[in-house]
Amino acid sequence: MQPTQPKAKITPEAALAPKRLLQVAPGKAWSAQAPAPIMAAVPAKPSDVGHQSPMPIAAPTNNIAKPAETAPAPGRKSWFRRLLPMLSFLLCVVGPSVAIGVFYFSYASPQYLVEVQFAVRGANSEAPNLTGFSALPGATGVAADSYIVQNYIRSQQLAKDVARDQDYDIRTAYSHDFIDDLNRIPVEYPFVDFEGYWQDKLHVEYNTISGNTTVRVFAFSPEEAKRIAEAVIVQSEKLVNTLSAASQQQLIGTAEEELARVEDKLRAARLAMQRFQNEEQILNPESLAQVELDIVGSLEGEMARLITRRRTLSGQIAEDSPVIHQLDQQIQAIQGQLAQQRSRIGSGGEEGSQQGSLADMSTAFLDLSITQDFAVNAYTTSLESLERAKAEAREHERYLATYIPPELPEVSRHPKPYLYTGIAILWSLFGWLVLMFLVRTIKDHAT
Repeated sequence: MQPTQPKAKITPEAALAPKRLLQVAPGKAWSAQAPAPIMAAVPAKPSDVGHQSPMPIAAPTNNIAKPAETAPAPGRKSWFRRLLPMLSFLLCVVGPSVAIGVFYFSYASPQYLVEVQFAVRGANSEAPNLTGFSALPGATGVAADSYIVQNYIRSQQLAKDVARDQDYDIRTAYSHDFIDDLNRIPVEYPFVDFEGYWQDKLHVEYNTISGNTTVRVFAFSPEEAKRIAEAVIVQSEKLVNTLSAASQQQLIGTAEEELARVEDKLRAARLAMQRFQNEEQILNPESLAQVELDIVGSLEGEMARLITRRRTLSGQIAEDSPVIHQLDQQIQAIQGQLAQQRSRIGSGGEEGSQQGSLADMSTAFLDLSITQDFAVNAYTTSLESLERAKAEAREHERYLATYIPPELPEVSRHPKPYLYTGIAILWSLFGWLVLMFLVRTIKDHAT
């Protein structure tokens, strides 16, 4: 049996050597290529021929691998890079949060809230619809008027109307000396610029389902907040009454104008009839014509009787007898009277006949009667139209119903320092994180 040879010891460097890498020199860096020969044979001189040196003389070459350079020590630039996130955190998060907290906790003026709820109601107000479609603009007149009131409250016109009608300038409530500089406005602040400030101190919400309008007024004293809310309610009620009156006048005005025009025609027809009756001295030509016809009929009957009697006596007595002569005179008198009566009824188509006969008067009277009857019928129709318009106008009548009147606030509800400061911290932190993410992304793409 052959003796076992001792195993060669493996050094830590060889054990930890990376695969497929060769060590250039002990304690040096590793390389993927074999190191170049560090000794090169020097050609022998002639004098050295025959003399064998135990080891060839080596000369240094330039192929010796240099050791890997070590990283430089951290300097001022790397120190600043590590300090930059901390500085940005202080500037973007800590600074704004502290400033906002100091403002709300020690400097901001307290604001008092007054809430008012009202609704525009009318005779044709519909029941609340869960879908809210009945309250869309244009769906009902009440909904349209509610939107008009909402826009009116938010406009500068309300402040002008309050100053004109109630002798109270809303701008003075926000110009007191105890108000902080960020919320205080000048006393003579222009109404055009005051509109934006007023919209910040006023919240108006319209519920399309119930039809209620909620108004929240903010002021820096309880008394001013209540007074402003009362002024808003008074002006809103005036606006609703104005809209209602305008709607009613629009409906009734046309009917009243038509009635006035028909009244003028009826009055003119009655005056013409009265003038005709005064001139002709008769009330109704038709009744007079009937009397004349009766007289003509009686005369004709009497004449026919006399003529029959004469014919009867003419065969019995002589023609020159007094009886026959008397009958002839009676017949002639009746014929004259009959001609006169007939001329009063009509002209008979003869030239130069008597004017102003009963036929002419009846024709003129009939024309006047038709005109007067037409005017009367038109007047009756106009009266009915006016009554219908008034009934419809009553259906379009509007009024302001206040459910929650303004009350004097007891405590201040705004501002909320803890809430606002917490929101400021969250937003600042979020912005800082986004900024750091963008900086790191740009830095990674740049390298």
